[in-house]
Amino acid sequence: MGTSSEAGIKRLLALLGFAEPPLELDAMSQRRLGLPDSLLTARVATTPGSLRALSVDIAEDASVQECVESTARRLSICAPQSLWLIVAVQRVSGTLAIAAWRTGGPTLHMCAMVTARAAVLDSDAETLCSLVAATALSGDVMRYLRWLDVLGRDAVTRRFFLALAAATEKMARSLPDNVPVNDRREMALLTTSRLIFLSFLETKGWLNGDFGFLANGFAECAATGGGYQRRVLEPLFFGTLNTRVGERAARARAFGRVPFLNGGLFTRTPVERIHRPSRFTDEAIGALFGDVMVRYRFTAREDTASWSQAPLARIPRVGRRPRSTLKCWGKYLNR
Repeated sequence: MGTSSEAGIKRLLALLGFAEPPLELDAMSQRRLGLPDSLLTARVATTPGSLRALSVDIAEDASVQECVESTARRLSICAPQSLWLIVAVQRVSGTLAIAAWRTGGPTLHMCAMVTARAAVLDSDAETLCSLVAATALSGDVMRYLRWLDVLGRDAVTRRFFLALAAATEKMARSLPDNVPVNDRREMALLTTSRLIFLSFLETKGWLNGDFGFLANGFAECAATGGGYQRRVLEPLFFGTLNTRVGERAARARAFGRVPFLNGGLFTRTPVERIHRPSRFTDEAIGALFGDVMVRYRFTAREDTASWSQAPLARIPRVGRRPRSTLKCWGKYLNR
């Protein structure tokens, strides 16, 4: 992804309909607008209508989210008549953020995609393509509303759950025929639920500090004879995650720094105990990884009242107030 360079940002803005080269704001103009000090450069791109784009370089030691939110607040005050898109870059890390916002009274609600050059996923590329495709819509307002929809990931959320349902069904069908259909589906759903939950922990670096812990383990197992459920998942689920660190066997300790999780999520259910010899095929589990786990961006951060960071999907809220993914699952964490 070449959008972490100035030329790449210009190409992206042109694809989004900002045909004229962006004009750089000098330091005095940035101060007059009240833009954050952590913005190293700022450029404005315009269209003949009301759409405007501000592309900014953010200091490496600054929070991308905080800078984008602060910049959006200033633009909404200083130029509320325009429909703004922010394209923010941290060049060394290759982090890219694209954000737009809705206004509702005194607050803004940001819809954003945040990705990095070294970790671009299919869903990120899909989002960029959808943003560009919106230029075909007539009218600035319609285009901007489509950008908000795309950055809010409503469409990606729907596709994620369809892909997850298909992968779960394939896993269920891969179990032996002597397992009743309802039991197959329950076992498949349990396994996919556990893996999705672990994907959120993975983004926090809680699985041995390896942000590709699950996919790397699957690939290594496939390269050394297969049998992923027997050789990896069962020791991980039922001998590691559900066992206190000091009580783990040598096989469990080989996974490295993996937390102890309580709450029963990683305890065999009665159905799993009955059908304990029955296992999913590597092909079916591989489809879950290929179609879901490595295609969509997981984040341990839930939407707040002011920020949607475009994860794979919005995690259902508990009660009336938004809560973080980890808080929703907090009863399982013994930290």
